[in-house]
Amino acid sequence: MENTNKSLKTYQGDIKITKENSKEWEKKLEYTEIINGSVYVRENATFTAPKLTNVSGSVYVRENATFTAPKLTKSSYVDVRENATFTAPKLTKSSSVYVRENATFTAPKLTN
Repeated sequence: MENTNKSLKTYQGDIKITKENSKEWEKKLEYTEIINGSVYVRENATFTAPKLTNVSGSVYVRENATFTAPKLTKSSYVDVRENATFTAPKLTKSSSVYVRENATFTAPKLTN
């Protein structure tokens, strides 16, 4: 899974992050800016995508998970579940957003 190729700017397909594989995916997607698919951050996982700017599909952050995407500006549907945290300070566009009980969603630039 190691991404030693800094030219991997676009990833094709869905990403399923678990507690067990999160560090491997962080390394693989270290230079990725676009994901043509959805991102699933599963229960109790922590995932950071420092260069990610666009997710063509949905973003799901499940129970007790944390997803940080400091440069993300666009995604489709966003679903943040119980006690999860999703931080996307530059997110400006999403088709729908659902934030469940005790979840935290930080996207100060997101407008209707």
